[in-house]
Amino acid sequence: MVPSKKCSAKVTPLKLPSGFTLTELLIAAFLTTTVVAIGGWAMANIISYSKTSSSKSDRRIELNRALDFMASEVREASAINIDPQPTEFNPAATEIDPASVQNVLLLNIQGLPKPVIYYLAAPASTNKTWRGPRVVYRWGPTFMTSGQYGSDKATPASWTHQPLIDALESTPSVADCDTGWTTAPVGSLSGFYACISPTHRLAKLFQKGKISKVLGASEPYLLQTQALVRSSSGVFVIKPAVGGGGSQIVLTNPSNVTIQILGSDIRCGTTGTPMKTIAQVNVTVPGSLPSAQSTTVDPIALAPDFTYSSQPIGTTFNFTGKVLPQSAGNPNNICSAESVSGNGFNSLTNSSQVKILKDGDAVPSVSAFGNGSSVKSYLQDYIDSTGRVVRLPNPQFQSIILFELGTTNSNVPAYDLQDLVLLATVNPT
Repeated sequence: MVPSKKCSAKVTPLKLPSGFTLTELLIAAFLTTTVVAIGGWAMANIISYSKTSSSKSDRRIELNRALDFMASEVREASAINIDPQPTEFNPAATEIDPASVQNVLLLNIQGLPKPVIYYLAAPASTNKTWRGPRVVYRWGPTFMTSGQYGSDKATPASWTHQPLIDALESTPSVADCDTGWTTAPVGSLSGFYACISPTHRLAKLFQKGKISKVLGASEPYLLQTQALVRSSSGVFVIKPAVGGGGSQIVLTNPSNVTIQILGSDIRCGTTGTPMKTIAQVNVTVPGSLPSAQSTTVDPIALAPDFTYSSQPIGTTFNFTGKVLPQSAGNPNNICSAESVSGNGFNSLTNSSQVKILKDGDAVPSVSAFGNGSSVKSYLQDYIDSTGRVVRLPNPQFQSIILFELGTTNSNVPAYDLQDLVLLATVNPT
């Protein structure tokens, strides 16, 4: 019997799959984190850019609308930043923080007794309607749907403070004004400011608004425009004296200037005879020393006109009056008028003694002292029944100068503003 062979099968051991090493896992985790971080950073930036672009576009539209509105009213003006802030300007502390008010544009507009004011201010802490830190407000008469001023245009006491645009920056700004231009407001600049030309007829306007970004962040966005006064009354402006207290006429076009004496009536006592006065015109041409021209004014035979030919832009005119001291040439001066001593009264420094009126202004309602002629009698051809200057032959080119030379007390009967009356006519060349 042949022995049988045993069959033996070769068994291959199972090979388990090998795993990731710790190093590999750490590298994979790092790469995954990096990719996710880069992707998240890219997505956040895309979202931020999209939101910022959208916010900037919306904000640009808002700022443009506000600037266009202001520019349109600038074009209706006769001059920019000439008149001082009127006493009727009084923001309500419940709506506006009075300590933060900064006047930027004061627009002299023909037919309005006071300037329209655009100013920057912070809303009051109790005002939750408008976003800070700064808001642009407008103080002036209301607008009708026709685009004309409302019935309150003649009563500044009823003018309101209306917000124009909010969410403006309070961070400091630096104005890029041309040489010789003035910056408004006076002092620190922030979310709304302007550069005013030397002629007071051109303004460059700047607004810096807040642009919202993601995660509550924001960035400033500056927008600017410019506006030119178009009113034909811009041949001259009545400009306050530096530091306040008086005023002067400043040419905004090359012009020929005539100063006419309309009348003079100052007396010693209620029955005295009119005394002679002295009228003086003080002229300063840019780049030249001031000069002055005087004449004696006889109440019976008035002196001839002062004439000045081809005066350049920026030439200023201010006016001085005084009573001629008693002498053989002025025997009727038997009292002591306050203007006799010293240099008399000047329009730059004596605002209560010398007043310059433009078209639309009201003549002070004072009666003549004693038997004298009233100021309104000298101006009867130029004023209406209410005493407002509205009938000047060339209202865009003329103004009236009134003097009180006898007293500095405006509460006594002798204060009648008709001691010397002048008419200034500016004819642009």
